[in-house]
Amino acid sequence: MHIPNLSHDHSRADDYALGGCLDEKMCLQSHQGTRRSPLTEEFRRIQEHYPILSSTSCSSGFCQSGRAIHTEEPRLGRDQPLQQIEAEAVDFLRQMRRENLFVTDADYQNRLREVLREIRENAAEPQLLAENANLKPTDPVLFGELSSSGWIQRTEELEFGIRIAWKHSRKCIMRSQYKDLRLCDLRYVKTSVEMGQALVQSLKKAFGHGMIQPTVFVFPPRQVGKSGPMIWNQQLVSFAGYINDDESILGDPKNVSLTTSIIELGWSPPRFRTKWDLLPLVTMAEDDEPVITDISSEDFPLVHIRHPRHQLPFEKLGLRWIPAPVLSRLGFDIGGVQYTASPFIGWFMDAEIGVRDLVDKARYDVLPHVVQALYPNELHRPLEQLPEHERLCLLGRAQTELNYAVYHSFSQSRVRMSDALTASSNYCRFDDEHLEKYGFRLPADPYWLAPPQGSIVPLWHRGGAPHYQPKPMICRHREDPVKAWKRRQKCSNCASSSQRDKDRKESVVGNGANPTKARHRLLLHYCTTGGMAAKLANAVFNTLQERCRRGQNIQVVLPPQPFDLLNLSDLLPTDTIIIVASSTGRGNVPVNGRRTVECLDDSHFKSSRLPEARFSVFGNGDSSYADTFNDAARTIHDLLKKRGLLPLNDYEEGDNARESPPWEPLHTWLKHLSEIVFNETPIPNSLHIRHTDEAPRKEDWNRLIGSFDRFKVGGYRQKSRNLEKVTLYSSDISYSVMDYVEVLPPNEPQKVKHILQMLRKKSNNKMALSGAISYFDVLTEFVELEQPFRNLDWAAGLLNDRLDSKTLASVPVAEALQLLPSGWQRKVDLDNVLVSMSPITPRTFSIASIPSAVKRKSGGQRVELMVQRKHGGKFSEQFLGNAKVGSHLRCRIRPAIRLRKLCDKTIGPMVAFVTGSGFAPMQSLLQYRARHHRDAEQRGERSPFEGQISLFLGFRSEDACVIHEGVHEAARLRLLDMLFLTPSNASKVRAQDKVFQPGIREHVDTKIKRGAWVFVCANPAAADDIAVNLSAILGCDVRRALGEKYVEDRFGPA
Repeated sequence: MHIPNLSHDHSRADDYALGGCLDEKMCLQSHQGTRRSPLTEEFRRIQEHYPILSSTSCSSGFCQSGRAIHTEEPRLGRDQPLQQIEAEAVDFLRQMRRENLFVTDADYQNRLREVLREIRENAAEPQLLAENANLKPTDPVLFGELSSSGWIQRTEELEFGIRIAWKHSRKCIMRSQYKDLRLCDLRYVKTSVEMGQALVQSLKKAFGHGMIQPTVFVFPPRQVGKSGPMIWNQQLVSFAGYINDDESILGDPKNVSLTTSIIELGWSPPRFRTKWDLLPLVTMAEDDEPVITDISSEDFPLVHIRHPRHQLPFEKLGLRWIPAPVLSRLGFDIGGVQYTASPFIGWFMDAEIGVRDLVDKARYDVLPHVVQALYPNELHRPLEQLPEHERLCLLGRAQTELNYAVYHSFSQSRVRMSDALTASSNYCRFDDEHLEKYGFRLPADPYWLAPPQGSIVPLWHRGGAPHYQPKPMICRHREDPVKAWKRRQKCSNCASSSQRDKDRKESVVGNGANPTKARHRLLLHYCTTGGMAAKLANAVFNTLQERCRRGQNIQVVLPPQPFDLLNLSDLLPTDTIIIVASSTGRGNVPVNGRRTVECLDDSHFKSSRLPEARFSVFGNGDSSYADTFNDAARTIHDLLKKRGLLPLNDYEEGDNARESPPWEPLHTWLKHLSEIVFNETPIPNSLHIRHTDEAPRKEDWNRLIGSFDRFKVGGYRQKSRNLEKVTLYSSDISYSVMDYVEVLPPNEPQKVKHILQMLRKKSNNKMALSGAISYFDVLTEFVELEQPFRNLDWAAGLLNDRLDSKTLASVPVAEALQLLPSGWQRKVDLDNVLVSMSPITPRTFSIASIPSAVKRKSGGQRVELMVQRKHGGKFSEQFLGNAKVGSHLRCRIRPAIRLRKLCDKTIGPMVAFVTGSGFAPMQSLLQYRARHHRDAEQRGERSPFEGQISLFLGFRSEDACVIHEGVHEAARLRLLDMLFLTPSNASKVRAQDKVFQPGIREHVDTKIKRGAWVFVCANPAAADDIAVNLSAILGCDVRRALGEKYVEDRFGPA
């Protein structure tokens, strides 16, 4: 459409819309005759004040006021007709005269003549750029019609233009400050390099260490037939977004594409990537290549989001945000001149961050984590499984606290920010003053203007705002700068570029970098009518995805889709299909799964063979409909099985009549499924004794007995009320630093003698096992007397109506033997009776000592343990409580392969977190390093281990003497650069939380990012909490980021 000179045609109604309802305005005029309504009168005043209005994309038949981006919004980058440029220049200068920026009419007329003459001198016929060849040469300029590059605006004219454009910005709530907007005139900058350098320096000045001065940085305007200078970044200060191997995103999902493009351009991200990495700036001057300029977090420090009343939970969240918004893909259209590169720095309103940027699911999606951090006691099940009203309540409370924390944090950091209520009140007052002065309200787009908190903000109730767009104005560029550059490159060297892309793709596939193709896919599908199955499928997705992230595996979980979207022809033999199916009607498959079911059942399709992919089905049904209960799941399971796919298990039936949603059966099914998919079958008993439904074998017991040596209890034992240091000796063993020892706590002699009496055996009677071991020794050192028999094949001839196998299998060994009929000993092989008993489960301890350089003449090799007392514990209380010096027990050394890495002299710096009896391997490591330190000193050499460990130790206060003794020498020799001893305390401050202290956080962050290893030895809950803390500090998943450099040793009570 050719836009006419609107200065001569003020009656054009299709170039603006009032409140998005032009038909209503016309209707009022026709029904009320000559009497004007307030709406019509406001429209007339707007028309008089702004003869030229840009399109809002609304029309008499179609309103777009509810859209975020209107389809036909005015854009920069289009050549405008010469007549329109002149008209807009006249209108702009008239606005300046109206605001008394020209002292006299003569000054105005003189400037007007100069401007019009310059516009005509710069007139040219527009041309379609080669890189834009795919764009249609449509309106407003038809080929053959003149356009112009405009006119050079004076500094005061340009400053007035950017201020008025901000005032006219119908999407901005902060424009009451428009008179304070400053101009940074960079129109002299001509190259991409100079653009980046000038922008960073000017931006630092405008930021002012948090005392932000709203500023627009204006680069040269666009010329006819050109794109104009452009900036790739949507915001100059923003976070990178990286795609992980499992297709999850680290950083800001909004910037994933931009990050990839900047990396392709030549940027090298930090070696240690985090979710808070600042993207560099990419500037692209007219007719110049894009250039990368780094933006330093020292110049624009990130604001750590903290809460005054929830300090530790927010520290553990580790949230941060950029200190100021700097919009850089918006430009200014001022008096017919287009400024395509005009970044604009202002300050944030709290809700932009606390309700949108950090919260939106398409961005950082932190709200579920905030709920878990603030309200753990109210989460009786995972958040997504709560009833909707409970979930909404928790999310609403968490959002309020997060938004409060955002404002508090910016305030504490002394970075300028507005709260939503103040911003809303200021805008309402500004709008009212404008109405009183001019007779009409400011242009407004309610979708963007009202803060997201809803009706508690006054602006939310402000209806009837006119929807129109005067000039000067802020608008987007018609082109994406990244795509424009790639098109230009493609056109300049299409053939070579295509070959490079081909080589790159082959390289990527060859290296296995395409995670979807290179990995085994887990395809999640659902069929549902009301949405329940989709909700369950999402829970399955979250669980499986988290499992993939934690482990080193070759699976990738794809997001759940309706069953109808399963492409049977695209299946691979390595695929696993996981389906959650609801039933509808009389057990029918819901509509969004019916097409695939019909395809599976189709006679023509049956002739084609499907790959032997695996599958599992969970049924979401209701047993109230007994005849058709979970028929849909059964149908899908049977059809897939008939088509040659391999079932992982029988389909599981969830029953909404018992639990809605059926979380418990879902979790049971999912746990079993995970064990199969991720090869998480239960670890076999370390004693290698077979499962109970198999006949016992004497060779298993021979191997068990032969693998354990006799140790004896030494004379040195240091006790506290919780920890006890125990020394064991053995002449026939060797071990390495930080190895484990497995201990079989012996049975009490009195219990053993009682069993021998029932067996009618003497203590010295030998069993037919290797080593000629006695019955007494086997029963004392290897058999778990408190457990039932593992196998009852030996008792088959003894069972009768009064004694069945179920009874014998449910009671401990001694009780079972008492139930047997008189004389049973003569009817069975007593060796078989013993080998059918359960073996003692070994207790595993980390060794707290280092091997002696020379074995002791008496007693052999020394092994020191730290044992945490457990009430009623068979080893920690029952055995150690009565053990004397020289008491025997069976033990064996188990190599700690993963921990041995920490003993390598090349490991270098380390950060260690240890709690309770987990100090044992740490003590062993400290002793090892102390020995090498002393050896180096004796040789006159520098110790390779000096000042390399930062140690965080948590322990019960009663264990202080044990802990202090263990760290004393390492501290004396200065092997530690940092030592935190945290005994149990009333405030419940934990050792791992010390990392959030000022100075400590920075030390740990820097040390790990420079390559330090991390060692964690703690119970599972504490180990996970330590990982949470370190992830918060580093800004990424610490386990994933460090890989083998993150060594974790979990323990439980013995």
